[in-house]
Amino acid sequence: MEQGQKQFINSLISSYGNSAEDRFLIIYDGACPFCGSTVNFLRRIDFLHKFSYAKLQEFTGKDSVKIPLSLLQESIHVVDRKNGRVWNSMAAVSTLLLHSPPAFPLLVLVLLLRMLKLAEPAYKWISKSRYSISAALRG
Repeated sequence: MEQGQKQFINSLISSYGNSAEDRFLIIYDGACPFCGSTVNFLRRIDFLHKFSYAKLQEFTGKDSVKIPLSLLQESIHVVDRKNGRVWNSMAAVSTLLLHSPPAFPLLVLVLLLRMLKLAEPAYKWISKSRYSISAALRG
């Protein structure tokens, strides 16, 4: 495992255990049905009440976070309200899964993909195809 991957995993693990409600702000594409379904899934498994949500279309810099709109349109973003740290794309997904105990099996899959250097390409493909995926899932 590379040093960067170890640091990433250690930072995720060290941030676990804070039970402050709504600690993480999730900024997502509210016009995307696939993204909305993902957020609905997160809402159902957020037993620790760590997440709050903002559609990028309505995001106006909550919590003094300044993220360019062009970046918000490319991927999900997660903001740690405790320390101001921001994650995007697969790092954001990993952070969300780590703080959702029911999703730990998915976290193992994501970490495996990260070690194989397949996580980011997979995320980028899903991100670019999210509207097509939504249409295909609707049938």
